[in-house]
Amino acid sequence: MVMKTQIIFPVTKHWFDMFASGEKKEEYRAITPYWTRRLTQPTFGGNLKFRRFDEIVITCGYPAKGDKKRRLVFKHVGTRIGKGKPEIDCFNPDMDRFVITVGKRIE
Repeated sequence: MVMKTQIIFPVTKHWFDMFASGEKKEEYRAITPYWTRRLTQPTFGGNLKFRRFDEIVITCGYPAKGDKKRRLVFKHVGTRIGKGKPEIDCFNPDMDRFVITVGKRIE
């Protein structure tokens, strides 16, 4: 059995519903040591290399393990550093952050 690599992003109901409807296709995370460790892998020379994930799991809060109504699974398209979309980015849209792009919905 091949293990799929996943990253899980708990979000509020507002953002969860936007992912469910297809309106939101990117998740934003601040460029902090925590998210840098989670989203990148070490390289020689200090360059950033983004981790590849098979799946991105968006959860509405922190659901119970079997709660499929509060869990969406998408294909991971990619990660980059950039600006968020002003109409969706609830923080400072002028600030660079990790932009994680979701693809086709799997579940």
